[in-house]
Amino acid sequence: MSRTDFCRRVIPLAVVAVGIAFFVPPQALRASGHGPVFGHATPTLGRGGWEADLAFMTRPGEQTPAMLMGLLAYGITENLQVSVAGPVSLRRRALPASRLTHMMGANLDIQPMLAWRFHRNDFDIGKRFESTAYFSVLFPTDSLRNGLRTEAGYYAAVATGYVSRSHYLWGGVGYQRYGARQGDRLSDFLTYSGVWAWRPPALRKDYPAWDWRIMVELVGEEIGRARRAGLPLSNSGGRQVFAGPTTLGIYKNWAVSGGVLFPVYRGLNGIQAREDFRFVFNVSYFFWPGGKRGH
Repeated sequence: MSRTDFCRRVIPLAVVAVGIAFFVPPQALRASGHGPVFGHATPTLGRGGWEADLAFMTRPGEQTPAMLMGLLAYGITENLQVSVAGPVSLRRRALPASRLTHMMGANLDIQPMLAWRFHRNDFDIGKRFESTAYFSVLFPTDSLRNGLRTEAGYYAAVATGYVSRSHYLWGGVGYQRYGARQGDRLSDFLTYSGVWAWRPPALRKDYPAWDWRIMVELVGEEIGRARRAGLPLSNSGGRQVFAGPTTLGIYKNWAVSGGVLFPVYRGLNGIQAREDFRFVFNVSYFFWPGGKRGH
């Protein structure tokens, strides 16, 4: 099967799978795997739990790409989770490499991912310190991106942080790299983030009412130069830092999250399209088939 046929068949199936998951009758009592919008975080699903996400992403500015990204995740154990994400492009534009969200990169890639929460220290009721590692393989669905031939790649990350019933603090770092094809290679990049979240008492409600978190997120990127025919491109690479407010609301099996990041530092090489801000809106649905929630 050619790459074109593969993309035509796999992407619609992935979207349909996520859509079906959204309409599975709710059996669980409450969502458990949730985190910030843009930054790295540590939560994983409970054993036997499923999560279906649909996110809208855009980066308005001199050029304004837009895309939908669907994700389906499963909790193998309380600390081990697998997921797969797939894209639907709404508007393609040439912008510097990026991952708008940690779990679903802002590129036209099919992205299976393994998450392992390898460290957890519960030191009080509802309070813990934990760390999670992530590894994802990236399969481009486009043969050309920004005029460069594409090849499969990978993304690896680690996040650590403090979690309580009222405050959350996460920090993380990730690295993404693609393979070379006929001398062309997309930019690799290092991304890092810091997130502070707060559940205000007035918005901290018990099931089945809405439960909200207010967050401030910071994301930085160190972008390498892309290569064409083995030569580095002058109009590629550099560094950027974004920060802004986001929010997360949970109601029964549903979670909605969204927010905006604004540039606080830009140092891109050459002439590259600038972003005025980044916006993501995500809807999540959590379910446990049979009504049993794992531990």
